Formats: sequence, structure tokens, C-alpha cells
Amino acid sequence: MPAETSTRTLRLWTGLVVVAIFLVGAATGAGATHWFRPGGPFGPPGHGASAFPPPGAPLPPELASLDLSPEQERTARALMEKHRPEMEGVLRETFPRFVAIVRQFEAELRPCLTEAQARKLDARGPPPGPPPGPPPR
Repeated sequence: MPAETSTRTLRLWTGLVVVAIFLVGAATGAGATHWFRPGGPFGPPGHGASAFPPPGAPLPPELASLDLSPEQERTARALMEKHRPEMEGVLRETFPRFVAIVRQFEAELRPCLTEAQARKLDARGPPPGPPPGPPPR
């Protein structure tokens, strides 16, 4: 009976580690894809980091789905420009905290990984850096 319990516990922990590695990898991959794609995190190429689309670009899907009138769309775009510096500031402030948590998680997970698993973890590369550009004024 004790051997059977030990095997179950080992399988449970192995499954939890695999799920944890998958989640960290998915989050890191999504973050890297988001932050390092051409044009920065929120804009098409040439527009840099931005929390809102550049002037003239299509509205974000959540706003486009509201079927705004032309006047409402102008108001929405003006508000996006007004709040752009605040949104970018929040991203620059919080993203380093996210990266620190991912690094701490990996450091705590590493002792229970096999060498092969640790190599796979290392092959993913480091978590992405903060968004480009200076902080807003």
C-alpha cells in the first residue's frame, strides 16, 4: 500500500509541475509575442508602444462592436488620445512586477525539475523586458 501511495503522490506532483511549466511558458510566450512584435505592444509597425491604436487605425474590437456613430467615434478617439499617457504609464510600472513574479516562480520551480526539464525551461529564454520608450510625463 505505501508504494502505491508514493506512486500516486509522485504522479500528482509530476502532473502539477507539467501544468505549472505549461502555464508559465504560455504566459511568457504571450508576453514576449505581445511586447516584441513589430511596432510595439499595441500598434502596427512604425507606431511604437501604445495602449490605444494610432489615429486613423480601426477602433479596438470592443469599441467597434458598439456600432458607434461618427460623432461617438470621434469622441472615443479623443478620449483614447487623452488617456494614452496614463495607460502607457501603468503598463511600464506593472510589467516589471509581472516579470519579477515569473522569475521567482521559475527559481522556486527549478529544484524539482529534472535536468532535461530545466534545459527546456532555459531554452524558452528569459521573460520579456519592460515595454519600450520613456515613461510618460
